Amino acid sequence: MTAAELAPELGLGRATAQRYLAGLVQEGRATMRLRYGSTGRPEHEYRWRP
Repeated sequence: MTAAELAPELGLGRATAQRYLAGLVQEGRATMRLRYGSTGRPEHEYRWRP
């Protein structure tokens, strides 16, 4: 899930969701990888750690 996908579900802005997800990665509760589309910038994709 990306911050842009998560933000509306939580009622947050995209930047706030991005900071929240980055914090989960620092805590080791999630992982992040770059998702490349056909054009534009890559998106940060987050996944919960098992």
